[in-house]
Amino acid sequence: MDAWGWMVEWPALDIQIGADTLWLDAQAQNATDENTRTFAQWRARHGLSLKEAGDALGMTTRTISAYGTGARPVPRYIALACKGWEAEREAAHTNHAE
Repeated sequence: MDAWGWMVEWPALDIQIGADTLWLDAQAQNATDENTRTFAQWRARHGLSLKEAGDALGMTTRTISAYGTGARPVPRYIALACKGWEAEREAAHTNHAE
């Protein structure tokens, strides 16, 4: 763990994992359904804060937090919205690379 407790690191391997990413990965692994797993993996993959995820999906941070903690089930359309957001972002990146 770094001096501030914000990440876990393996200096010999030059690997670092931020605490937020580690927590999101754990949430995805413990998800009780596929929609929640998709949502948690999406946030972890892109390192999105509650606010950033809310902005991306047009939702409040409170709703995003409820989905992330399992207090509310993630609806199928939210999981699909995550996949759509990701596909649009990848397409934009591909278009800029050409």
